[in-house]
Amino acid sequence: MSEHGSVDPKQPGAFEKSGLNSIRRTGRLINIVKRPFAWEGAHSALKACLIGTSRVGWAIVGITIAVVFAQNITAHVVNIESISVPKLLADSGYTSDVASQCLRDALTRFAKETGSSMQGPNLALPYELPKITVPKVEISLDTATALVRNLLRVGNTRNISGEFVLQGEILWLRLRIDGQEIFTGKTTGFDPTNLDELLNTAAPNIIQEIRPYLIASATYKDDPGRALEIAEGIIARLPASDVNVQWSYVLKGKYYLDRHQPDLAESYLRKAIDLNSENTFAHYSLGVALENEGKLSHAIAEYRRATEIQESFALAHNNLGALLEKQQNIDTALVEYRLAIAWDPRYAAAYSNLGTALKKQGHMPEAIAEYRRAIEINPTFNTAHYNLGVTFRDQGENEEAITEFQRALENKSDYLPAHIGLANTLLDLKRTDEALKEYQLIIAIDPNNEIARRNIEYLSTHAIDANSK
Repeated sequence: MSEHGSVDPKQPGAFEKSGLNSIRRTGRLINIVKRPFAWEGAHSALKACLIGTSRVGWAIVGITIAVVFAQNITAHVVNIESISVPKLLADSGYTSDVASQCLRDALTRFAKETGSSMQGPNLALPYELPKITVPKVEISLDTATALVRNLLRVGNTRNISGEFVLQGEILWLRLRIDGQEIFTGKTTGFDPTNLDELLNTAAPNIIQEIRPYLIASATYKDDPGRALEIAEGIIARLPASDVNVQWSYVLKGKYYLDRHQPDLAESYLRKAIDLNSENTFAHYSLGVALENEGKLSHAIAEYRRATEIQESFALAHNNLGALLEKQQNIDTALVEYRLAIAWDPRYAAAYSNLGTALKKQGHMPEAIAEYRRAIEINPTFNTAHYNLGVTFRDQGENEEAITEFQRALENKSDYLPAHIGLANTLLDLKRTDEALKEYQLIIAIDPNNEIARRNIEYLSTHAIDANSK
């Protein structure tokens, strides 16, 4: 891409046209002063311009090479070299480049399936890497980069290589990272589906080596304790500068947040931020920990920081809105909820929270519309059903309220807020027998619920009095 106003040397006559333009620009001055040897002067000026342009061009090239060189030295890249394939496989269209691309697809897919907020590995195929030869030295930029990396021990580039080997009807796949074998597997025949499945099987082994945190993240849902062990192992064996270490501290923070130990979670999340102050999810998680500790102003600061680093972080916008709403800053909370929805139009909780904030401002129809939108996105979102039910009850639309409370209980039979809302609404309608049953269910779920207990005593007493008459 050329700069504005530059001359393209590949265009026929480009320099000549540029020269004519220069002469035309100076021609009027020449005619006025009638100086001799004007053409010779113009020629010298043109020559000087061309020399200057050439020097500027080489300067730009030099700067470009220097920038690419610096980026390559410090880059954290995983190079997937061409995967060697048998001739029969290549003849069928499954070439070495296709095999490399399919391996990258398998690795990218596995990284996404972990559900981690950590960015997956930066995977590069051979034809995507810059092929620049340093002038006069006649050495490729890749070679020069490798030499400097080895000398200074900087950067973190890994190389994946391997081959498919045909033995009779069996097709073997061997993969290596930096020359060390990391995976061996086999399949039968040349069916592309089987080949892709073999690469999918290899993916976790490779990710374990190049992005071990993603393995911990993938493990967390089913076995948090094992995930914690993996994270602690990463912290113990890798240097603090390794990206997997900061994310392992984030996982430890999540582990203790889930176990209602926000103070311990805070300590690990701060370690993650010390390692990388731009880790958005660490700031967000720290906000959650601080909120759970009751440090609301500090939590707000962390949520704000998360949105400053990543404007599209809908979770942080939503949580920030919720805390601002607690501080009665409803207008600003509305802004944050709407930002959350703008960045994630399928974020049901943000719609529900927006509805609650609108309701506090007395905008009932708008609030109901937002609750309905949340339910439309997620019909099993009990909070939205409950909020809609409460709104209907506040407006005296008790039958509609009962319907919403019951829908919430269909999704989760022990959802306490819906039982309370339903019991109170039934009591409003003087359907005492049904209300009594609901209050009894509340006590079964929450034996310490004093309001339910008093209402049971009241309804039971009045039922005795009614029967005695």
